[in-house]
Amino acid sequence: MFKNKNAILIIGVIGVAFSLVVFLLPFEWDENFWIAYIFEITAIIIQIPVFKIAFDKNETIKSKVLGFPVFRVGYIYLFIQTVVSLAIIISGGFTDIPFFITLLICIVILASALFFSISVDMAREVIEQIDDANINNTSNMIELRKLSAGLSVRTNDQFLKTELQKLAEAFRFSDPVSADATLQTEKELQINLNELASMLSDGSADVSDIQAIHDKLTERNEICKLNKKH
Repeated sequence: MFKNKNAILIIGVIGVAFSLVVFLLPFEWDENFWIAYIFEITAIIIQIPVFKIAFDKNETIKSKVLGFPVFRVGYIYLFIQTVVSLAIIISGGFTDIPFFITLLICIVILASALFFSISVDMAREVIEQIDDANINNTSNMIELRKLSAGLSVRTNDQFLKTELQKLAEAFRFSDPVSADATLQTEKELQINLNELASMLSDGSADVSDIQAIHDKLTERNEICKLNKKH
């Protein structure tokens, strides 16, 4: 259901205002008049699905911002069609415009608006898919960074605390993007970090345990580099 009642109200006001202008003023109601009027009303009504596509189906701020280009195409189309419709209606009292020229102009304007609206909306969907893929590809490393960042508070040993902070830094500056080739290593890193957290809690952790995770992280980063080269 279309949520924005204010948008419908504005669209309705535009339609009524245009109708009052063209019907109350002494224009000639010929074929060109009706073509211009019908295409203008069409342009006004089209703003409802354009607004819905641009904003109503989107929940996130990012998606709504990306919807603005679609909305922009809609109101530019309405503005152009309004100017053209008024020009055709007004000129009807001064010159005889062939019926097919009026029809062709209005069809071209409508077709162009539909083309650009669809193209912009497709571009938005591609951007959102890329962003979603990037979020999914970085989720593993984000979790590993959180785990490593919370380890240093689990010990009072200053030497271990320093080494744990270095480990957290190594995770923070590692390539954040995962790949199929790194998934197994990342699973092992998560297991190792959880085990290290338990050992820190019972006091059985040693610097060699931290170094082993550091080595595993280095292995993971090397896989990332090799994967990008291929």
